[in-house]
Amino acid sequence: MVEDIDAAVSLLMESDADSVKSVREVKEHPHKMWELEGNRLVPYLRTEFRRRVGPDYPRQKLEPLYISKGVVDVVRSEVVEAGSMTGDDVRPYFVDPVRTIDIDTPLDLQIAEALITELDLWKRQQ
Repeated sequence: MVEDIDAAVSLLMESDADSVKSVREVKEHPHKMWELEGNRLVPYLRTEFRRRVGPDYPRQKLEPLYISKGVVDVVRSEVVEAGSMTGDDVRPYFVDPVRTIDIDTPLDLQIAEALITELDLWKRQQ
């Protein structure tokens, strides 16, 4: 949306950042992830903390992590000209998870349609 672009550009211009990236907090924390090695699951993260507390440590107690959403990214031209798409100083532009649904499966599409319908009904009641 236009408001997102304006807000991200303002955030970049008011800072010394190289870029601004739209992000949201992850629900699927890497601490709880596994990968396959042959036919065995092994922890994706192999840190001392992960070994100590195990995979079932409450997500809410883990440090917040963020995932790029691609709603809007703003990069200074000199950063791009230097061969980077982010630079070293990247600032977050936090986006509402309801507005950034990934649609990768038919179920995702159904969920998105239901949210759009629900939000539209809510706006009409305001």
